[in-house]
Amino acid sequence: MDRADSQRVEAALTAQPRPVDARPVSPLNAALIEAACAGQLVGRKVVYKPQVGSTNCHARRLATQGYPAGTVVTTDAQLGGRGRFGRVWHMRPSASIACSVILRPSLAPPDLARLGMAAAIAAVDTCRACNVQVQVKWPNDIVLGEQKLGGVLSESALRGTDVRYVIVGIGLNVNDDFRDQPHLQASATSIQLATGRNADRSAVLVRLLRELDTWTAESRDPQTVLSAWAARCATVGRSVTVHDAHSGHQIATGLAIRLEADGALIVRQGRGHVRRFGYAEVSVRHALSCTD
Repeated sequence: MDRADSQRVEAALTAQPRPVDARPVSPLNAALIEAACAGQLVGRKVVYKPQVGSTNCHARRLATQGYPAGTVVTTDAQLGGRGRFGRVWHMRPSASIACSVILRPSLAPPDLARLGMAAAIAAVDTCRACNVQVQVKWPNDIVLGEQKLGGVLSESALRGTDVRYVIVGIGLNVNDDFRDQPHLQASATSIQLATGRNADRSAVLVRLLRELDTWTAESRDPQTVLSAWAARCATVGRSVTVHDAHSGHQIATGLAIRLEADGALIVRQGRGHVRRFGYAEVSVRHALSCTD
């Protein structure tokens, strides 16, 4: 990347977003993104696909082929995006960010939850740098109030007790207005809707990868990551209903009182009874009241 390109990336990272006019259609610039991430692990190689079924699935294929840690897969059109429990992730082409990162951490399987925490922290801090004060809804949704702006999906491959690789996928709604998806308008939002301005998606992705590089390095210290995740979590201190991940049936209500190092949520129910819920087992909904 020459000096002019470098200045363009840095200017985009610090520029005020553009006023909304026509729908933005500029493709992501993989070469500029990779060059802007020079010197860090995450983003050392950027694989750009104009269209892909799922960035996580494509990254998993590359990981099995030996692509190095820090490789990023991104696209302008993800056709089969998914979240936890196989839920559909909607992405309008050239309006949002979908990326997946190959990691090969020296962590034991019980400690891999830290990488999902690190990704959520990175996503929150990226949005806040765009003047959108999002939080994490346990365990992996990025929300503005009760509207979803993004999400994280981490998947791992093990050989016995050895971690072969981890794929960390992040999706962020950047310039989507959901005019083509009216059924999502009440439950979803974007950086553009929150600020009234379009954002440079390549610059947002560079910021995200820089944050992720920082926080995945911090994941070696469990208390640092847990504290940062908890500080950004909208769920702790809220009354919640807990639902079985597969049946959808409500199985508990109570006050979310803390998060644990493996990603579990601790809920206090009536008469002081405390229950522990793993993120792979349940989903939660915030109650309107914040009282116990």
